Amino acid sequence: MAVVAGVDFGTLSVRVSIVDSERGMLASAVSEYPLHRKREDPEYATQSHGDHMRALATATRDAVKQADISGDQVQAIALDTTGSSVIPVGQDLQPLGEYYLWCDHRAKGEADEITAAAHREKLEAIEWCGGVYSSEWGFSKLLHWLRHNPDQRGNFASAFEHCDMVAATLCGIADPKKVKRSICAMGHKWLWNAKLGGLPPEEFLVKVDPLLAGVRGKLDGEYATSEHIAGTLSPFWAEKLGLTAGIPVPVGAFDAQRRRHLNLHYRNHALPESGARRLRRGAGKRASPANWNRSRPFRGRRHLHRHCGARGYRCRLAQQGAGELSRRTNRPAPNDMGQRRSHDFGESQPSRRHPGMESPEHRAG
Repeated sequence: MAVVAGVDFGTLSVRVSIVDSERGMLASAVSEYPLHRKREDPEYATQSHGDHMRALATATRDAVKQADISGDQVQAIALDTTGSSVIPVGQDLQPLGEYYLWCDHRAKGEADEITAAAHREKLEAIEWCGGVYSSEWGFSKLLHWLRHNPDQRGNFASAFEHCDMVAATLCGIADPKKVKRSICAMGHKWLWNAKLGGLPPEEFLVKVDPLLAGVRGKLDGEYATSEHIAGTLSPFWAEKLGLTAGIPVPVGAFDAQRRRHLNLHYRNHALPESGARRLRRGAGKRASPANWNRSRPFRGRRHLHRHCGARGYRCRLAQQGAGELSRRTNRPAPNDMGQRRSHDFGESQPSRRHPGMESPEHRAG
């Protein structure tokens, strides 16, 4: 018997589930955090790293209490998050601002510039994300931050996806170079591809904007899938969460891909069906169509990235950013996130997608 904690960061809250390898789901708890919007800028959507970590501590302690177990019985803690939710950091991994949340679309112009430069320079990586770079993805958000925060550029040490930042924080890692980065998170959203040498070349990034000079090196480090360990829970965060220091923290991932991996895994393993259903429902909100057999790039607003979460799995993620959709349909990007609770699974939630674009899993989730 093994008891583990699964963490799912949503848009407005974090859910922590305590799962027993034999009995299935024991309990889960939710803690909310604010989403920062600006009435004068509907594209603006940020969140605080501190708010995320405080909510995680609350939800973890509540879940352990509801499961009627002691914290030292939890043998590992794994997590997924939304993405791209990007945060720039300085030395010692100190945030230089808030997360550009996945639904922040201020970087529409930057995304268009990256798309144009990628086709002009014949960057092969663009073909692995449907030929169009999105305002929801990493480089566009980072470039927007660099352009609009000139006073912070000298302090910039690196930028991280939410799942990697949380894992590093839990493990007490303070050196950006020692943080393991999720291949799931860094794939198409940062144009990372192992066969193409990792991230796009420095010369390409500089052609997009000289402000990106040196950024490739600052994003360097070990890239890994979620079957690898990011580190072990630090004594500081063990006390905050009510768990035991030294338990493993696997490399993080994105919620939509994590859900697909759970669907595949629990169809083939002996976890009780009732527990499997709850895990599949709770592990990710934005369900993604998956195709496990293709291994080549293809056109359209879909992405295929091998090993996006675990060995031997291929995950195709539907990508239709609200900003891009609003330009195509002349509809405003959703601005009612504050009215939704991301983990209120008891009732069906209004879809964020254009009618007819939802997958059956999204409607049912």
